[in-house]
Amino acid sequence: NPKDLDAQIMCGNLCVELKRFEEAAGYFRRIARALKTNLNARNALCYCLEMLGNQAQSQARYQQAEACFAEALGYQPGNANHWYNLGNAQRDLAKLQEASHSFKQSIQFDSNDADAHNNLGNVQRELGQLDKAILSYETALKLNPNLHHALAHWVHQKQHVCDWHGLDIKINHLRELVKTEPSAQISPFAFLAMPNTSIQEQKQCATNYANTTFTALLDLRKTLDFQDYKSIKTKLKIGYLSADFRLHPLAYLISELIENHDKVQFETYAYSYGTDDKTPARRRLESAFDHFVDIRAMNDKVAASKIYDDEIDILVDLTGYTQSSRSGLVALKPAPISINWLGYPGSMGEIKDALAGWPLYDYIIADKIIAPNAADFSENILHLPCYQPNDSTRPVGKTTTKSERHLPENVFVFCCFNQSFKITADVFAVWMRILKQTPNSVLWLLDCNQWAKANL
Repeated sequence: NPKDLDAQIMCGNLCVELKRFEEAAGYFRRIARALKTNLNARNALCYCLEMLGNQAQSQARYQQAEACFAEALGYQPGNANHWYNLGNAQRDLAKLQEASHSFKQSIQFDSNDADAHNNLGNVQRELGQLDKAILSYETALKLNPNLHHALAHWVHQKQHVCDWHGLDIKINHLRELVKTEPSAQISPFAFLAMPNTSIQEQKQCATNYANTTFTALLDLRKTLDFQDYKSIKTKLKIGYLSADFRLHPLAYLISELIENHDKVQFETYAYSYGTDDKTPARRRLESAFDHFVDIRAMNDKVAASKIYDDEIDILVDLTGYTQSSRSGLVALKPAPISINWLGYPGSMGEIKDALAGWPLYDYIIADKIIAPNAADFSENILHLPCYQPNDSTRPVGKTTTKSERHLPENVFVFCCFNQSFKITADVFAVWMRILKQTPNSVLWLLDCNQWAKANL
């Protein structure tokens, strides 16, 4: 009797009890269609969609998560939580404009949700709307002063726009949190860029972050059991993990290095989880590696299993704690040796339990400038004279006149082409003294954003 709605309801309820939310949603969809005005049926369906969406989101199935939350909003358009979850899925799908709209809708229905304001700030930051991002973080902190990751983002974006007012107090507060509150989720990359943080504090920040972020993955690691690594008799297999195999500074640095790998002794694998921008830089890297594997659509469990099945001997993470990090793959230990190199020039920290601690990564490739003292890093340090390679085949631009670069002709030009967040108040004050004492001189800077330009 397929029209027996009572039986359908009981089946749906049983599937919820069994956490089979996709099946449960099927039952409640049919009930909601048959009983169009029944609020309980719609609420039950939305509950299943929310649970199914959260499950998909946690497993990096972002398209399914997006579909679930969008369907739930069809029944509950005023539900702030659905809009918030939809925004998270859209952000992970790089649909930033849509994510911004979703977070704004969530705030419209619940203006007191600090997390929604924080996540809106994250999207605005990625859209380059730095002034709006700073305001969103400020709102989040007013609603929840203990939202420590929002404070770290606020400081970092203030650095990006070169607005240094009040930063010292906030940075000192974050330094104290790193020492006293290990559960505070403070971005190691943002903390690394903050003036007056010590290298020991940066290591502690990375350790805190690793332990709060990767604890659940350690349980998954036990179930995967990647301990029986196969020995390679002929070639060492080296895997490179990155979000930036595209038109990006990383591509300029490593392309020739990958091309020059000894093909007799080594077999190279790229594990790419960033966008394919279809540029010559991407195509060159695809040709340079022996194997180019796109793992964007794979969650950490599937991607780690792929790396393990490929029998990688050494896994080199080129991203670390920078944008789009997937260091959780390294935490799953799919290769016997892991190396942090190039993208994040700091310690990745260590994982601790009740009995001991161990480095998240086995090694870091560095030089004496980046890593002068072994005690400041959880990893073993592999020192090179200079840790950063470059590409000798890059064309050299033609020489130009100063006027072609909008510079006065008869002056001495000081320059700094680092991103604006690396300019500190103290350094800028030194530059100003040098300019004042050097007649006919100018300072030439990278125009990172309109707010930094105005403030400087």
